[in-house]
Amino acid sequence: CFAPPAKCARGAHVAGRPLTPSAGGAAGGMVQQGASGRARLNAGAETSKRSSGGGRGGGGDRRYGSSGKPNFFKTLRQKPWLVPAEQPLQLVFFRKVFVRLMNVKTLQDAGADNPDEDIPLMIVQRSFARLCRLLRDDRLFDAKRYDLNGDGSAGWWEFLAMWKQEKLCMRLSPMERVYLTLEDPQSSRLGWLTSLFVFVVILVSAGSFVLSTMPVFHDPPSCPSCEPAPFVIFERVDTFCIVLFTVEYVLRFITSAFTRVELTNEEELIDCMTKEETLRSPSGPQRMLTFALHWPNVIDLLAILPSYMSWIMEAFSGGGTPDVEHDLMVKVTRLMRVVRALRLGRRFEAVIIVVNTMKRSIRALWVLILNLTMGVLVWGAILYYLEQGVYDPDTGAFLRPEDNNNPTPFASIPHSFWFAMVTATTVGYGDVVPVTNGGRVVAGLNMVYSLCVLALPIGVIGSNFDVVWKDFDREKRDEQEVRDNAAWMLRDACFALDPLSYSRVLTVEVLHSPMPGDNNDIFLGQASADLDLDANSFDKVDRELTLPLQENRSKGNRAISGNITISYSWRPSRAASAGSVLRGHLTINVLCASELGRIDWKPSWQPDARVRLTFYPRCPGDSSDGVIVPQVEMTHVVRDDRAPTWNCSFSAGVAWTRDGINKRRDKERILQSRSAMSLTGPLAPLSASSELSAAAMGLDRHVSSGDVAWDGSSTRKTGLGATIRSRDAGRLLADVGGAMPRLTEEVQSLSVALPLLQGEIVELRRDQDAVLALLGLQPSVLAPIASPRPPMGPGPNDTVPAPHGSPTGKLRKAASFGDASARTLLETVSILADEYRVPGSVLDDIFQW
Repeated sequence: CFAPPAKCARGAHVAGRPLTPSAGGAAGGMVQQGASGRARLNAGAETSKRSSGGGRGGGGDRRYGSSGKPNFFKTLRQKPWLVPAEQPLQLVFFRKVFVRLMNVKTLQDAGADNPDEDIPLMIVQRSFARLCRLLRDDRLFDAKRYDLNGDGSAGWWEFLAMWKQEKLCMRLSPMERVYLTLEDPQSSRLGWLTSLFVFVVILVSAGSFVLSTMPVFHDPPSCPSCEPAPFVIFERVDTFCIVLFTVEYVLRFITSAFTRVELTNEEELIDCMTKEETLRSPSGPQRMLTFALHWPNVIDLLAILPSYMSWIMEAFSGGGTPDVEHDLMVKVTRLMRVVRALRLGRRFEAVIIVVNTMKRSIRALWVLILNLTMGVLVWGAILYYLEQGVYDPDTGAFLRPEDNNNPTPFASIPHSFWFAMVTATTVGYGDVVPVTNGGRVVAGLNMVYSLCVLALPIGVIGSNFDVVWKDFDREKRDEQEVRDNAAWMLRDACFALDPLSYSRVLTVEVLHSPMPGDNNDIFLGQASADLDLDANSFDKVDRELTLPLQENRSKGNRAISGNITISYSWRPSRAASAGSVLRGHLTINVLCASELGRIDWKPSWQPDARVRLTFYPRCPGDSSDGVIVPQVEMTHVVRDDRAPTWNCSFSAGVAWTRDGINKRRDKERILQSRSAMSLTGPLAPLSASSELSAAAMGLDRHVSSGDVAWDGSSTRKTGLGATIRSRDAGRLLADVGGAMPRLTEEVQSLSVALPLLQGEIVELRRDQDAVLALLGLQPSVLAPIASPRPPMGPGPNDTVPAPHGSPTGKLRKAASFGDASARTLLETVSILADEYRVPGSVLDDIFQW
């Protein structure tokens, strides 16, 4: 059971509200939908916001513990044991495709005069036709089916219809399912267990190789000239690990030829859909070659080959005494076994961050290598000639008199490179040192050079590491938010496509109310239920539900426990009027609760509990502009009881009509379009003062127009002069989300009416030139007078502009701009008349004209 989402500042949806337990920030888990934004807080509800304990979606999901963080094992239990053969494409995927197409279109329309907020239908056709091709779906996708208004474009509402009607799914072959099991531990429980098993085998293999080099684990030599050999168990363990690695690699290599790799990565699939280049499908051998050249797979292959090379060389030696070259080759191949430890790198975030940092710092690395190479060459050559010493014919070596005629370690320029390298890298082993005064001066210059020159690219690499670290954390956080948003987005789409779903939602909120006033309530838990109200059935319904209370970190940062029991009776009405869809009588009974949380600051440790119910018995009325008003009911307070019994009954007449549903659906369409625009970021961030002023203007406008229903016990229904108490400051901030969509609509209306306004400006300029000619003045003689900027939108007492694209709205905008320009023209004439002392009679003639 779900609750509809709330809106936070600047029109962005509250992300990560797992809707099964609650939707944070609503009155009793619900919200009143207003014309200015996705939601308006009602009945004393608190503003939805991030809290330190729960973050986004911290309080509602059962997967989260008391700290609001994901529980790994609970999340794992939600995965299937095997990779499903069919995986429906979720609404989150359609959302990502829409955002990607909007971002691409925004870049293309950067220089356009009138950018549109929708996506051209041809781009939609190309993207989803490619998707059907990648999914090997034989259907003929036709985007024109979803062009409801015939404008040749598609918005988020059309994408919702595509998701609902097309029901696209990803069908995987057995080979692809095996590949995903071995490659992606997040695909299924078996995939996670397989990844864990391979991880343990890698640790065992690397640890066995390291321990086999310790003398304590060696058998005594069988002959005086023989070397001690490791215990036989190490060879057997190594053979067992090699066999497992080989089987795993061969399986992945073979199945890669039959796997559509783009389906295994959502971002890669979206790139294939949205790119402008021609989409090419690789063949089986090409897929296998791509798999073999991928760097993690190269490491896997290098971890296997040394053992096979060693076995082959031992087989060809025939068991005899190996020569030196053969023995060296065997040691080198066995040393390559340590590469197996590198396989762990692909499984650790730290290695991924370092690799991404190196990729980002390619230019800095080239600068570092260039400076280091130049310094080593220059300082090594100078040190060679300064520290070369004197040649001794008897020993055939160069001796340094300053070093008691010992042979110089700087025997050649390559020998000098070692000192220059360890000095430049600030290591300084001390095994090679200059002894002459000139050599010491050059060594000091080498140190200064390394500190000043080599430190510059190292600082860039360090800065890139910080950027990559933050980007990696942000990507993980965004990915977690996307997963948390999946249930919320699904339910929101159901509400948008079928507004009748609101009638089936019931939210129960348990509060500790020791004192009068909503601001003294303490959140004890929340639960939601989906009522069985069937519009196509006249059967009576009687249900009793026991619901577990869930957390909501936006309302209370504490652990929640307990259950609540309710019952409801539904009596449908057979005498339905024309246009009626759902009509009847609903009775909800709040029975009792059990095991509520303790109140440790009370002597009895028992809560004073009451319940708040929120449900939607009626559809939008004729004058509500699509606003759904919830019905909120409160029980009495039962004091000092962790298992209170209320036995309170609340009734409501349910009446949902077809006209009200259609009105709400139209409202949802507008809201979904605004929501989609907020994801693509069309507006620049506003300053804090602008946000607060916009919130105040939006609050006054919506309250005066009746869009917002405020609880009388919390805030009085007044205008800008209302005194907002401190506990209601959050509501004022929440109204930023209502002001921003209106400002966005006004800007869009002005951009649409721009061609009409340009023609109007030309006519007004001609009129101004004519007036100047009547005054006997030339326009070129006068300095240009800055006209007041026309108002960007209606004031508090003006009418709201017509919807985007409406001819009436365009004409209304043009007329209002013309009136403002005419007033500016009269003011200009008055200023010129005063400046040049124009006679009153002439001025009257001009005004009359």
